[in-house]
Amino acid sequence: MKRILLTTLIGILLSSCSKDGFPTRKQGILKDYNGFDGCGWIIEVQNNGRVERLEPTNLDKCHIDRSDGLPVIVEYTVTGGISSCMVGPVVKLIAIRKR
Repeated sequence: MKRILLTTLIGILLSSCSKDGFPTRKQGILKDYNGFDGCGWIIEVQNNGRVERLEPTNLDKCHIDRSDGLPVIVEYTVTGGISSCMVGPVVKLIAIRKR
């Protein structure tokens, strides 16, 4: 019985994942790039000791007060979409909150 329950639970978890892959959670800083050509708000995160700039596609749908330099915790998936800003990977936010 436990094996059937465990198998069912694993199946549900795997089928509910986004087609974009497993989400990533990182600490970051919200940055206002609106002054740059084709840019808007981005999120800077540390990735293996270097800064990576994420371009969220759905930040407008998230309930967070935006201010330049705001420390955040962000959960996202990389979508691989086309960017007009071209500073980093295009991501879909799952969650974002002030740190």
